[in-house]
Amino acid sequence: MGASPPIAGVLALLPVLAVSYLGHKSKTFRSTGLHRHEAPRFLAVSAVDLVLAAVIPKLGVCAHAPPVAAFLLLTALIPLVNFLLMRFWIFQEPRA
Repeated sequence: MGASPPIAGVLALLPVLAVSYLGHKSKTFRSTGLHRHEAPRFLAVSAVDLVLAAVIPKLGVCAHAPPVAAFLLLTALIPLVNFLLMRFWIFQEPRA
């Protein structure tokens, strides 16, 4: 296709985000909320994930930590933060 690596990465990420959003919405959290409310929040959390995945290893290098430390931190932090944000912010149950 001739796209630069960053553009190709973004293009590859878009369908993954769509499938992830729809799967979490319909299967994991069984949300009946509106896409116009939930989708932007999901994209915001996904953007934070990307920033964390870029920044934490850099901070580890600056702190002279072993690379495995950043890996372990990310594999624990991102799923936990994602679940909590999805459960209590993105796909929250409607208030009665």
